[in-house]
Amino acid sequence: MDRRLFTRVEVPGAKIQYKKSGVKKMLSGLSKPKEIKNISKSGLSFHLDKQFAPGEQIAMKLQFPDGNNFTLKGHVRWNNAVNSSETFAIGIQFFPYGTAANYNPPSALEYLRNMEGQEVTKISAE
Repeated sequence: MDRRLFTRVEVPGAKIQYKKSGVKKMLSGLSKPKEIKNISKSGLSFHLDKQFAPGEQIAMKLQFPDGNNFTLKGHVRWNNAVNSSETFAIGIQFFPYGTAANYNPPSALEYLRNMEGQEVTKISAE
């Protein structure tokens, strides 16, 4: 049963760069770009060659094929091994949107709601 509140979509060519948030991690740079598997206004998933623990905070830079880029914050909700391999599907839930210090920019929410200019493919419940 899919418990998501919002429909996730595939956006071919959308990329994520990420780093773990936190005092010790602030000096580390962003990862190399990875393909976003699917995305909604509340979160996204992507594949990675390592696991993150649920609850870990992540800083992300999202890059879309139409040239829009956003820096967002969120936390790991889940991770699952993909086909019993060394690859993991990671699910990220975005922090709330607003103007407070730990919130994501409202402009990113508007963009994610509309996704105009993208080759968006809706995906069915998993």
